[in-house]
Formats: sequence, structure tokens, C-alpha cells
Amino acid sequence: MNDELLAWVLLAPLLGGLVAIGLWLASRRKGASPQSTFWLDATALVSICAGLMVGPVLVLLAGAGAGLSLWEVDFTLTPVAQVVLPVSHAALLAAVFFAWDDDEENPAHGIHPIWLAGAAMGTAILIAGALLVEERTVRVLLLFGMALVASGVAIIRTRGSSGGSEQARKLAGGLKHLALASVATALLVAGATLLDRYSLSLERRALLQLGLSLLSVGLLVRAGAMPFAAPFSDTMRAAPGVAILIMGAAVPATLGVGLLMLTPVEGSVVSASQTAWVAAVGVLLAGVRAVGISDFGFVPKAVSDLEKRQRAVEVGLPVLGAMSVAAQVGWAMFGVLSGSRIGATGAVLLAANIAIAFPLLIVSIQKEGNLKSEIRNPKSEIGIMAGAASLLGLPPFGGFIGTLMVAQAAANVSGIWLGALLLGTLFVGMAWAWAGIGMNAKQNRGSEVGQGENTDPSRRRWGTAPLLIIVLIAVQLGLFLVSGQIADTLGNWAGAPWMLAP
Repeated sequence: MNDELLAWVLLAPLLGGLVAIGLWLASRRKGASPQSTFWLDATALVSICAGLMVGPVLVLLAGAGAGLSLWEVDFTLTPVAQVVLPVSHAALLAAVFFAWDDDEENPAHGIHPIWLAGAAMGTAILIAGALLVEERTVRVLLLFGMALVASGVAIIRTRGSSGGSEQARKLAGGLKHLALASVATALLVAGATLLDRYSLSLERRALLQLGLSLLSVGLLVRAGAMPFAAPFSDTMRAAPGVAILIMGAAVPATLGVGLLMLTPVEGSVVSASQTAWVAAVGVLLAGVRAVGISDFGFVPKAVSDLEKRQRAVEVGLPVLGAMSVAAQVGWAMFGVLSGSRIGATGAVLLAANIAIAFPLLIVSIQKEGNLKSEIRNPKSEIGIMAGAASLLGLPPFGGFIGTLMVAQAAANVSGIWLGALLLGTLFVGMAWAWAGIGMNAKQNRGSEVGQGENTDPSRRRWGTAPLLIIVLIAVQLGLFLVSGQIADTLGNWAGAPWMLAP
């Protein structure tokens, strides 16, 4: 029975996506009435949601240790997959709802819902395969497939952008992400190959060391730790829906897959920790980049320059959000590479937090930066504060417990690297404190905002963003409450080498 459940984890997103695409095409046929188009679109959305929700439910029902063999490829359900897969699917759901809303409110982003929905379904299948398959090389190729899907959608939809700058940012973000994913894939394949060769000749310890080093660096590049977070800010500004696929779903999946690729290796507890310092440096670099955003730090409260303040909200916030994600990725990667039980557990909790906090942050930023909406939007401001606080590891949000665990693991490795982690996070927090200056610009927009307001009710059919912000904040608080149970589940994972270390 468990084998059948795992099979449907892979098939459910595919079926849901195919049904949704068929319904969407039917709604666009000639002669279709507006009412039938609306209901067909709504049914397509339900089909997509069902496809993305079935997988996590079946993963929880199957239980850790369930196995499946398809086409001579073995799939196994681990506690890491039981945590990361549901939250990744939650991020994909947020991307779908955001696309349906964003297409109505800001067509300049150029991502029609059905494009992003299809990409979300493809990403869901690839995430499930990467977390369940046992072969390292297959996992690496599935991770690269996620990058192809996200970059492809971003690049293809450049023709729907409103201007040259939007097209350039969208194209740059897609190409940068694809290029870095290609480099990471080469490193990961090389590292996995060396580890496989070491298993055939255990006396060649140099192969183990080199393989683990290549694997560690490849994971840092693929996850997007600084300085490998170049595509983040471009994609957040020009294609926020695609950014949720990249950072909300693919990044947590990459962190989970990285831990799964390291755990079966004899000696990885000692050897992998030698590269953990790179992740700490990445957090520090993210902090330095965050405080370097002059859109916030050099805009005094007394300035009434609308254009300068608007730039602070629409340009500075995405860059700051990208650096916040890069900083937490650095924390999680330090936990993955620390070679300790508490560090690995904290890394999984941080991966889960990124999957929830990033969609909350980007939906709130886009709602806040939309000059066609109301002058002040308390829900978006609260969403930004909650998302930022969670990525900074503050209580009572989902990133708090994981941050504490990784901090303890860093203290066990070296106080220097713990200091680098904390200093980088402090810099990011200072940048968010300055960001409040730019966000206050909405108080002074006055009648200039109302002139461009879109009052056409046909462009406001969905309006899911405020509800999505509320739901994501609730999920954040729920993640904080269940962090202890998740840690206990991971602690009972027998047979993992990092369980041998405290």
C-alpha cells in the first residue's frame, strides 16, 4: 500500500496540471462567455491545488521508510522528505495563487497563471523525485531540471513584459539562474562520481575528501548562498511568481537533497564540516550587501521626493528580500555541512521556514509596491515585517528554532564562524530597520496615487493576495509551534551518520 502511495506522490501533480491546462484551453475557445470562462478558470485552479495537496498528504500517510521501484530506479521516503516536500508544495501553491492575483493587478509582470501553474506542477514532480530517489546523480539532474523549468518560464515570458527594462531584468534573472545551476550541476555530478568511486576503493581517502568538497561547493552554488545569489533580486523584481518557484520551492528542496546526498557517506561527519566556513562567509557577505542598499539608508524621513521613495519600495525591498533569503540559506548550509545532528536538524527546519517565509515576503512586497492599490495597506506591511523577522530567525516565527540549532552547531565548530553568522544577520536586520523609512512613503502619495488607480471590476476578479498573506502568517506561527515535533522526528532517523554526532 505504501508503494502505491509513493507512486501517486509523483503522479498527482502531473494529472492535476494536465486537467488544469485542458480546462484553461477550453475557457479560451472562441465564443466562450465570460461566465463560462470564469468557472472554467476556477475549476482549473481547483485542479492545480488538488494536484499539489495530494502529494504531501500521501507522504505523511505513507510513513518514513516506505519504498518504491519504478523503471529500475529506487525511491525511499525519509524523514527529511516528509518535512521538505510538504512545505515545498505549500510554496508552489502560494505561487499559483499569487499568479492568479498578480495577472489581474499587474499585467506588466508578464506571467499568465497557466504558465506558472504548469511550471509549478513540473517543479512539484521534480522535487518529489529528487527527495525520494536514492541515486545521487539522478538527484542532481532533477535539481537541474527545476532550474530549467523556472528559467524557461522567465525567459519565454519576456515578450509579455511592458518595457525594455522589465524584459532585461527578466531575461537576466533567468539566464543567471540557469548559468549558476549549470555550474552547480557540474560540481555536484563530479562530487557524486568521486563518492561512488570511493565506495569501490575505500582505501583511497583522497577521493572521499575531494568528492565531499566538490559536493559541498556545488550545494552552496545551487542553493544560492552569497555570492551565488545573483539571480535573486532580478527575478524578484521582474518575475515574482517565478522567484517563488526558485527560492520558495527549489531552494528548500536543494537543502534537503544536499543533506540526503551527504548522509550515506562514511566519514562525512568529519570531512564535510571543513567546508562549512564558506557558508558562514556567505551570510556575512549577504549582510554587507544588505546594508549597502542606499535606497533606504540615505533617504531621510523629511524628504518628500515621491520618485526617490517609490524607488526605495520597488527596488530596494526586492534586493533586501533576496539578501535575507541568501543569509538564511547560508545558515542552513552551515547546518548541512556542520556534520552534527543538531546542525542537520536545524538546517531542515530552516529549509521549511524558507518555503513559507519567502512567499509571504514577496507577496507582501508586491502588494506594498503596487501604486495602483490603496495608499496604505496594513496587511502587506505586517506581511513584510513577519517575513523579514522569520528570515532573521526571530521568535515567534518559523525560523527561530532552526536558527538556534544551527547557532549551537556553529559554536561547537568554531566561535569565529558563529560570530560571522550573527554579524551577517545583524547587518541584514539593520537594513530592514532602515527599510521602514522607505515604506513610510505611502503616507505622502496623496491624490497622485488615485489618478492611476484601476477601478475596472473585471480586473479584480480574484484578489487573493490579502488572504494569502494572512494564511502564510498563520502557517509561520504553526511552524514555530511544531518545530519541536519535527526535530524529534528527524532525531529518530536511524542509520544516518550525522546522527552519531551531538
